[in-house]
Amino acid sequence: IEKTKKDAQAEQASAAPPSKWHRVTTRDCCPKATDRLVDDDKINKLLKKRTKAKAEKNYTLSDEITRTLVSMEIVYNDEKKQWHTRALMKSD
Repeated sequence: IEKTKKDAQAEQASAAPPSKWHRVTTRDCCPKATDRLVDDDKINKLLKKRTKAKAEKNYTLSDEITRTLVSMEIVYNDEKKQWHTRALMKSD
């Protein structure tokens, strides 16, 4: 039996969310990602800490980590637990 596009989307939506943060790149079909070198372990730890802070309603810590990630030019998706680097902003 062939799956329709709608069936595939419903199946994907009902799948359990990933349990760990992970990096996506251009090879993962993320066109906005750059393959800039960063410390992946450090980013994953920050995101894990941010997730925990949000769950504990510690928004001060969560916001602080968010600002750190933004300053590092890291883009993340909480729902998919994915992150990627973006091109560095030019500073004058």
